[in-house]
Parts: sequence; C-alpha cells; structure tokens
Amino acid sequence: MLVYDQRSAVAVGRVLLALIGLSGIGVIAAPASSETDVNSDDAVASIRVYNPTGWDGPVVTEVPTGDIAAPGLLDWEGVRLVSDGGEVPFAVREGTGHWKAKLVAPVEKPRAEDLLVFSVAVPPATWARIDVVPGKATGESAFSRVSALASGSGKLTIVYPNVKAVVDEATGMLLQLEAFGEDLLERPLAITLYEGTGDNRRPLEAPRVRLASSASNAAMTELNFVLSAPEAPALALTYRIHACGLVEIWSDERPWEGRSPWLDHEASCSLALKGEKETLPYLVNRAPFYGFKDYEKVVKTPAVVHRAPGAAVVELGEEFANGRHWNRRLYLADSQRAARAAGTAGAPCEAWSVGPLAELADEGFVVDVHPRKLVWSGGSATVTYPEKAAVAAEILTLALGEAGVKREAAASPGSQVPPDSGSIDLRLLDGPAAQGIEGDGFAVRLAVDGRAGAEIVAGTQFGLIQAALRVADSLRSDPGTPSLPLVARNPAVDMRAGGFGGGSFEVDFPHESDAQWEHALDGMIHSGMNVMADLSMWSNWRMTVTYKYLPEIRSDSPDALDEMTRTKFSEIDEHREHGLKLLDYLHRRGVKVWQWVPIGAVPTTFAEKHPEAMCPTAGPPARHGFSGKNVIPCHTHPVYRRFIEAYVRELLETYPIDGIVMIRDDNGGICDCDRCRESLASSRTKSPVWEQYLVLYDLLRSRGFTGDVAVYPYFDLYEPRLDPLLPEDLLIVGHGSANALLVRRYALVGPMGDTWIDNLFTGFRVAPSARMKRLLADRPGFWIGGAYCGTELAWESIGYFGSRPTATPNSFRYDWGKRTFGAEHALAYVHTVDAYEKLQEIYNLPMHPSNWVDLDAGQREAVSQEGWQELERFRNRLAELEQGAGDPAHAKWFAHVRLFGTYFEYHLRRLECFSRMQALVADTKSALTDPGGLAEAVRQELIALHREVYELSDKYDEEAARVPGNMLAETRRFDMTRPFKEWVAGYDASLEGRLATRQFSGSMEVAPGELAAGTPFTLRVSLENSGVIPWMAGVGQRIELSGEFEKLALPAQWDYQGDWMAFGDRRTVELAGKTPDGPGQARIKLEFLAPFRNRWAFITKEVSLAWK
Repeated sequence: MLVYDQRSAVAVGRVLLALIGLSGIGVIAAPASSETDVNSDDAVASIRVYNPTGWDGPVVTEVPTGDIAAPGLLDWEGVRLVSDGGEVPFAVREGTGHWKAKLVAPVEKPRAEDLLVFSVAVPPATWARIDVVPGKATGESAFSRVSALASGSGKLTIVYPNVKAVVDEATGMLLQLEAFGEDLLERPLAITLYEGTGDNRRPLEAPRVRLASSASNAAMTELNFVLSAPEAPALALTYRIHACGLVEIWSDERPWEGRSPWLDHEASCSLALKGEKETLPYLVNRAPFYGFKDYEKVVKTPAVVHRAPGAAVVELGEEFANGRHWNRRLYLADSQRAARAAGTAGAPCEAWSVGPLAELADEGFVVDVHPRKLVWSGGSATVTYPEKAAVAAEILTLALGEAGVKREAAASPGSQVPPDSGSIDLRLLDGPAAQGIEGDGFAVRLAVDGRAGAEIVAGTQFGLIQAALRVADSLRSDPGTPSLPLVARNPAVDMRAGGFGGGSFEVDFPHESDAQWEHALDGMIHSGMNVMADLSMWSNWRMTVTYKYLPEIRSDSPDALDEMTRTKFSEIDEHREHGLKLLDYLHRRGVKVWQWVPIGAVPTTFAEKHPEAMCPTAGPPARHGFSGKNVIPCHTHPVYRRFIEAYVRELLETYPIDGIVMIRDDNGGICDCDRCRESLASSRTKSPVWEQYLVLYDLLRSRGFTGDVAVYPYFDLYEPRLDPLLPEDLLIVGHGSANALLVRRYALVGPMGDTWIDNLFTGFRVAPSARMKRLLADRPGFWIGGAYCGTELAWESIGYFGSRPTATPNSFRYDWGKRTFGAEHALAYVHTVDAYEKLQEIYNLPMHPSNWVDLDAGQREAVSQEGWQELERFRNRLAELEQGAGDPAHAKWFAHVRLFGTYFEYHLRRLECFSRMQALVADTKSALTDPGGLAEAVRQELIALHREVYELSDKYDEEAARVPGNMLAETRRFDMTRPFKEWVAGYDASLEGRLATRQFSGSMEVAPGELAAGTPFTLRVSLENSGVIPWMAGVGQRIELSGEFEKLALPAQWDYQGDWMAFGDRRTVELAGKTPDGPGQARIKLEFLAPFRNRWAFITKEVSLAWK
C-alpha cells in the first residue's frame, strides 16, 4: 500500500508582502528538539538543525528546495516554516552559481537547485526543528525607495531591526551599512572596470548600471544589478541583506561569447570597513606546502574580524586577482553577544570573542532534511529499468529488501507489474532540460498515469545512480517506516573530478585488493564525483597497450619498461585485464573515466630501437627519466610521431575511455635539438610542451575521439596568453591551471587549489573539509592523490560540494557519519572529525616548521596550548565514537585516525624541543670560542631534548607498525617515520636559511700529517658542531669521500659512531689509508652529510695530499 499526503500538494495562497519596516521580524529563536524528533502531524517535510559551536545567535541556513521536495510537489507560496508554533520567515533564491545566474528575483517556481533561505538561532549543542506546513505565510517587506534629494537620483534602503543598508540605485554601490547602531562602512563600495591588464591597465568610464531584479520579505532582501561598459565584460552585482544580520555582496562576470574579454580587461572591487582588524589565519588561503603555488596567487580568501564599539563583523570572501570574481559575506554581531561568547561582559571590544561565529560561518549548522516522502506500507515493489540502469536498480532492490519491502525481480521497462505491487520506474529522459533537469540531475516523483508508485528520472546514467543512492540512504535511515524521498537535485558543477595514485607509501588502497578499490570508488561515487582518472604510472590501475602497431619496440626482456605507464612489458597483459575491469566497474555506474598520458616519455625499448628519434642533448633543458638515463624523445621526429599515433590508436581501440589527461610528468622531458627549435619558432604557442599537447589533441580529434581532452600543466603552467591559441574545448586542470581562472570559461577549468590528497603520515598537509569547500567554491575541480582511509572527507568534498556548494561542512560530516556509522553515531562522528580536522589545521599552518620559526615565544606558547587542548579533545571524542560504533569492520579506520593523534603529539613536542634547543644555543654562543666548551648541564639538556624526539618517533613508529594497510607498511619501509626522513614534513635543508643557527652546521679540519710513499697513514678529521641538533649514530649522518680517495686506500664513507656531539662539542675522527709506492699527490673531497631524506652536505672540505 502506498500512502501519500495530498494536503501538502494543495496551494493555500500566495504569500503577500507589505512595505517596510516592523521591528521583531525576520528571525526566530528555534526551540530545542531531540535528535530523534520527527515531523509534526501537519508537516509535509521538516528540517532539523544542530549547532555544534559556541555561538547562540541567529545564522542563515540555506537548503536546496529539491532536497525538501521535487519541483511541482510543493507550492512554495502556499507553505510556511514553523518552529514550535512560531513562524520562521523564509525566502527562495536562485541556487545556481552567481557567475551563470539568470538574476531572477523573486523566484516564483523554484527549480531543484534553488535555495530555501531562513534564519534561526539555535543554542549550542542543541537540535532544533523547523517544519514545512501548508498555510499562508505572513511577513512584512523590508524594502523601500527614498529619493536622494541632493542629486535627484534614487536610493534603495533596506531596514531590518538590527541592520540597515543603503544602495545608490544609479551606481549600484553600497553607500551605508549600519548594524546595532554602528556605522560600519569606512567608505562606499567601489567597482572599477579597466582596459588592459597588470601595470598597463587604465580605468574606463563609469559603467552603465541597471537594476535587473529585486525581491524582499521578512527574511531577506535581494538586489541584482548589471554593470556594463562598451567592449568590456559585464558584471552582475548582487546584494543579499538577511534579517539576522548577514550581508552578502557578489560581483561576477556575465556570460560572454567568443574571445575572452578578460584577456585585455580587469576589474577591481573595494570594500572598506571600520573597526580594529584581526586576521583569521585558518580561514585565509595559503599556498600548499607540497605542490604548486599558482592558485594562491590567483584566488584570495580574505578572513578578517572588524571590531567597533557597538558591533563586530566577521568578513569572509573570495576574490580573483583580476576582479573577474569577488564576493564578501559580512556576519554582524552585537557587542553583548560577542562579549557573552568570550565570557567578558562589559569588557572593551578587543576582548570580545567572535571565534564561535567565525566557526559557524565557515562550518555551519548540521542540517538534516526530512523531505516529502512516499510511504511504502505493505505490498511489494517492482523496479523497472533500462539496461544502462542495472546497477541503480540493484542498489534500489537491495535497499528495499533491507527495509523489509518485498520486491519482485527487477524488470525491464514495459514489463507487467503484479496488481498487488507498486512500481519504481527508472527512466533516462531524452530531453531532461525540458523537465528542469541538468547535467547529472535527477528527480524522484510520483508515478504518472494513475499507477501506484514512483518514478526516478534523470538525463544521465550517473544521475540515476545518484538518485538510487539517495533513496537507499533514506530507506536505511528509517527502516521502521519504508518510504521513498520525493526529492530532486541539479549538481551545481558539471565536472567533479579526481585521479588516484602515487608512490607505494602514498596510497592505501590501490596496492591491495579490488575490494579496496571498490570501497574507495563507491565512496566517491556516493559523494557525487562523476569523473575519475586512471593515473596509470602512479598506480596499479594502468591501462596499458601492447604496441601492436609498432611491433619492433615490443620485448620479452624482464627489464623492458613502458614509461607511458611505468609498466614492465612482461606485466602489460595483467594490467590491461585489471584496467578493463575497473573501467567497466565505473562505466556501469555512469562515471566518466579519463586516462593519464605523459608526454615526452617513451618505452625504454623505443630508445634502444630508435636512437635517431631521441633527444641528442643529454643536459638541460632535457630531463632524465626514472630509469636514470636519457630517454627523452625528439617530439618533432617522424618516428616519434609514428609512436604517438600507434599508442593513441591502440589505446582508443582497447579502452572505451571518456577522456585524456595530458601531462609532462616526472618522466617527461623537452627536446631542444635544431629541428625542434626551428619548429618552435614557427609554432602557435612558442612553447615546446604546449605544442606537444596540441599535437596529441589534434591526433585524438582526427581519429574521431569526441571525449574530454585535458592538460594538467604540471611543470608548464598555463598562461593567459595561451587562451586564444588553444582549442575552445580543451580543459585545463590540476596544479598549474589556476591562471586559467582569470580568462578561460569556468566550465573548462578544474584547478587543484592545495596539495595532493595523500598520506598524512609523510607530511602531506591535506586540506580539511571546510577548506576544501572554500577551494572548490561553485566551479569545477580536478584533484589527485592516493590516501583514502582517514582522508575520506577531503576526497568526497569534490563530489559533495561540487553538487551542493552551499551545503555546510558540518552537514557533510553528519551525512558521512550517518552513512558509515549509523544515524545514532553520526553526531559523535561530527564532533570527532571537528577535533580531527582542527588538529590538521594546526599541523598544516602554525606547526609547519617554516611557519613555526617565524612565531615569537608567546605565539608558540599559544599554539602549543591550543594543540595540546585539541589533542585531548580529539582523543576523547575518538574514544567515545569507537566505544559506541567500534564495529570490527571499522577497525582499520579507527587505527589510522588514532595514529594521527600520536603523530601530532610527536610533531608538536618535537617543535617545542626544537625551540628550547634553539634558545639554549642562542644563550650559549660563547661555547664555540670558550676553551671549556658548553656547560655540561646545558649539553645534557640539549641531548635529552633530542633524545626525547627520537623516543617519540619510536612510539609513533611502533604504533604505525600495528595499523593495517600497505601504505603505512611502505612508509615504514622507506624509514619515513624517523626524524628528518619524512617526505614533506619541513625539517629539511629548505629550513636552514630561515634559522639564526642552523639545524646542522659545523666545521671540519683535515690533518694528514707526514706522508711517505708505500706506507700506512692516518687522516685525522677534526669536527666541531655549531648547529642546534646534536650529532648521533645510526641516523644516517656520515662523511663521504670523493676524488682520488681510492688511490690512497681511504674508505669511501665513515658512518658517524660513538658519543653524541652537542653544540660546541669537538672531536677528531681517524681514517686509515695507505699511500701508493713512489712519490705522488692526490686531491680528495670530504662531505659531512645531514640525516635528511635527500642528500645534503652541510660541511665540505677539499684537501690536496702529497707524499715522497
């Protein structure tokens, strides 16, 4: 039996709004509710919100209307939001990205992506519920027009109880902003368009301004302006003034055709606020500590607190360097609430705390939507589906069975449905846009033609998968009452892409079983990631070719290596079978699959068979491959072109891939022979690498390949000058692509704004989920990496926020926790991951050694205090979660995440020890000249501090040994759990130039004594340590000899042994040798190496020896 409450479908009248200005409108303090509260009897849907922060003031919440009910199921002008009998004012606004919005206000017939907007105040650590009920909404307008008598032009004035804004209608500029009686603007908003770029730009005349639309009610006022100037890009300027005190200002380009107008234009936006200013460093863009820095130069995310006597403002935003995109969100707080949050009532404004407000602004409420549903009460269900939707049907039938619904065997469309069975019809639409469905969007709605049941429609196979997963989630979350959520979704971003691979110590799933592959891929599919790249040479997912069209380079040799995929020829067949298996797995789920293709690389057998087609120069700018010899092809040689054609032909014949990612990877190089230089001189781009990209692009298109073609400009960053020279459909993705955001169409750019999503325990400073949301914004992205266990949120952010960019990080955490640990443990997971990601932020930013050394003593103490407090909170939260949800199936996850606490403890204490050692050395500089050396007590403290670091490292290493998984086993095998051996931890030679006294420093004197031909001798090497770090045995410190040392029978290496040497300690090492018979001379070099992972000599000495 199917139950559907028709009351919710009845339109109960249009919301009537009056003109300005009653006090007390716009915000309601929502009542507390338990975590298990359900909809009230009259509700057709409900929204539960939970406040995990310490802020108790009202905050804006935005929910896609499609998450509440599919379009057409609710008349949004005939419903109210009610909380504990009180009305919650709301508005509906466009939900698509501002850069492509139609600037419609008010929104009368919401699409799935359009947003329900309301404000509620929820006490900390409390759930509240807002019900959607039939009825006529009430409210008062907050919008008025007042003449500007001095100039004759109009002004637009918006007034809510605690905020007032005035906008000049003629210019669109914000003239006045008041909150809680404080004037907040230092000067009006200013937007300027320029002709030219950079230092050569000149301002244009004031643009024409048009008020495109406006809407206002008791919840929010929206104004949409269009600014345009001849031959310049047009801008959309939008204001949203919320009754609760949030002010949003957005400036974005308007859609354009043809050549990018941003190639020779720029814009600037300036908003100056009053008050004392404090930067919020955790919310500000930073360059990745491992990866390319281009994104941070292009995209800024200002985060500042402004404090005035009566109010505080948290200013958050994002802006591009050339003004193509700019926005600000101003969260306004009254002095009493800010003082109360700090526990300092009556204190001056500098003592107020808006940290909880900033946290809530960045991470948001937990928003848990209970949508409109079709209740399945008795009877069976028959799922019908087209062939392409077989996996979606399988997901549905499995979830229905788990929910206790008897289900018939899934049938093809048109099959007879038993009379006592309801049907769930999966359909792929021919014209989805006509039904309001875009991209991978979908709708779950009531069946048509009087049939009992529901239909799930989408325009793509992936859209049906997403719908099936949403329905399955709903069935599992409420098994007592099986029901189908009647919802819809249009993802905001079309390309939500990721690629997986890395060195063996960077990846936790690809080097083990297919089950682990599928677990990771399923998680990312569930999040909404719709494009996945096989990184091939970096992974054990490799789509290899046999070179059947270039048979002379095939080989049975065990050493023959195909540099295109880093695969041995003897393993090509095995990888092809596995590659096809994973490709099929993803295709059956509607995921687009791209192949990673390195340019400037060839198999080792090609270099052997065709030396004439190889780069004739061995030095720079040619690069050397992993094989250790020059294997760089000449990219203009006809034989190399034949190789590329053979490779592409077989690749496309073997694998039904959907895209190609071209990259000059670590094994790729550039030929600079005379022919290549001549070709370059007459080329389109004047770039040897970009010319290779275009050759491959042209070849793909000439062979009829219609899929995506992308460039990952790893070593060869994209430059705006290239834009008019490149094919219009060429995608620019990953590191090195950020400059494309300045000029290229957003749909063709997928930047990676931070480091690879990789192994936390080798020092990769992965962006937590809130930062991932800020980096992704409402534009495409392409991220690569390898580690998934413990970094799931970073990976799944790509799909989750790409589909719903206005969703809150806390909602994302809650959804992931509910799916993984069950609804009863979801909130515990939210609190755990909040602490986990705060540790990551501390580790990522102030604890990076290059940042730590710039802090003064007080700042370091504050970081330490915060770090130890957050570590304790993390461990307590994790223990609580494990106690409640510690199923054996999650043992690996808990072990990985628990290890991060030990890792964090080790690194925080290591920094504290290092700072103490620096201070001790700074206070005892005289030890280098004092004959008595360092005071013994100081010496022992230095040694004890460094010994503690190694003891902590041992503790961490021992725990890592117990954590399941290949990745950490490989990390340990490479010795990367040891001090100075980490991959990117920051304690390497790059830090030395930042220090007053280096980590490793010293002097070396060599005294050979009298030498005689044909006799043994002793080479005495006197060492003195003048660095902060004591020298010790067993960690890789050594003296290496080069030059003519063998002539003197000296050892090639002396490994440090014996007692530790602290700052100021001196010691003489004796190396035994023997001179040759007869007189002669020799020159040798001695290098004393630091224990870094990469070779670095911190003392070098060359000596000439002679004997008679």
